[in-house]
Amino acid sequence: MSEIKRILAEIKGSLLAVFDLEQVLTTVLRKSLEVFAADGAIASLPDVAGKRNVVRALGLAAPLEGCLLPKVFSDQSAKANTHEAGRLLTNVVLGPQLACCFDSVMQADVVMQEQQCFTLCILRQHGTYGSDDLDLLRQLAVGATAAIESAQLYATLERRNAQLQLLNEIGRSIASTLDMDELFRTIHQQVARVMSTDAFVIGLYDERRDTLNLRYLYDDGTLYPPFERELGEGPLAKTIRTREPVVWYEDISDIPGVTIIGEEENTIRSGAVMPITIGERLIGVLSAQSHTAYAYGEEQVRLLATVASQAAVAINNARLHERVRRLSFTDGLTGLANARRFNEELDSYLQEAQQTESKVGLLMIDSDSLKQINDSFGHGVGDQHLQALANIITSNIRVEDLAVRYAGDEFFVILPGADRAGASLVAERICTSVANYRMSICDTDVAATVSIGVAIFPDDATTAEGLFRAADMAMYRAKNSGRNRVVLLALQA
Repeated sequence: MSEIKRILAEIKGSLLAVFDLEQVLTTVLRKSLEVFAADGAIASLPDVAGKRNVVRALGLAAPLEGCLLPKVFSDQSAKANTHEAGRLLTNVVLGPQLACCFDSVMQADVVMQEQQCFTLCILRQHGTYGSDDLDLLRQLAVGATAAIESAQLYATLERRNAQLQLLNEIGRSIASTLDMDELFRTIHQQVARVMSTDAFVIGLYDERRDTLNLRYLYDDGTLYPPFERELGEGPLAKTIRTREPVVWYEDISDIPGVTIIGEEENTIRSGAVMPITIGERLIGVLSAQSHTAYAYGEEQVRLLATVASQAAVAINNARLHERVRRLSFTDGLTGLANARRFNEELDSYLQEAQQTESKVGLLMIDSDSLKQINDSFGHGVGDQHLQALANIITSNIRVEDLAVRYAGDEFFVILPGADRAGASLVAERICTSVANYRMSICDTDVAATVSIGVAIFPDDATTAEGLFRAADMAMYRAKNSGRNRVVLLALQA
């Protein structure tokens, strides 16, 4: 008896300063192999799904970690309803994992405080164990549970500290950036520190169109460009419809309407989708997903819910910033870019053209008719005329071109990559379209025309200021030449 106490005291002492679960189990198994002159030792704890998995194994030919506990052991463990239980087995054949026969096997099962069943198995190929050996094994297993529970508690505290740090980091990112793309990258990076993110999604919901804009879509190492799609079915859609989290544990293919991105072998097994809400208004969804089953327990789900609430504040702030910025660069009457944006953007267009050795066309467009329309019909009709000009200009240029209402009845168009022929073609098209357009005012068709000056970088000027002057002088030459025409003027800055 004194020898048993000495052995147990030695094992318990070796575990006092160990807080890593794997290290605790490794120490217990190594001591068990020594004490019982065993050929193999197995330690098992249930996973989040309650499955009896082998957490650590020593001395066996085949790796068992992550595998289900062999049936001959798990059947007994499932029946354990006392604080400690155990049994002796002889002539046990373990397969298919080991395909090996053992003369004697001992098993001890201990129910811990969290109602988990810790299983410790000792295997000997030659020779048998007796009841004294089993008693010692049970005592060893009971003694080990304290260290196991301490290690689990320590791991929980470590995870919670990491989660608090994560939430603080996200909070700081909210305060430090108003750029939505940067914000989403930061959220993903921080979440990935504490849980699996084989896939990570942030989508913004458009209630009016019933569409989901996938602003951030990461899958298996690839960050996909944003895209918009119809809401459809699936876990993201379900969360948007119900405003409730959706969590799945084993197989995403069981959820209707799910689209798998990437190779089939990388199929998502488990995931969690959280609604992103501001007050009563749902603005989007956030989702973490994993190739591993049961990757997200209650702890991860709670964390994602908190991250989603923080993301909601950040997204709302970023949207307000984008709106204010858009308004500060937009003409209120026509919806075109304003002079402020023109002055900021023209330099950028020219710098890029210089780096790529390409050209930039600049059109200056001035209404020939605004004063007459204002005098005859009032400024309200004059505003309609300016709006019509803006619509005609935008309908005759490319997506990459920038249309600007600079001041009063003056408009500019920046044409990246356009040479003289290309810029002149666009200018003539606009001039003709305006001349052919008629506004009906009080049963009167009101005609209007424009004068357009064309300048080309770097042919006519090598600076933004010089290009502006060249286009301006060309426009005034068009005015002085009879109006309703396009003029190109060469001017070296």
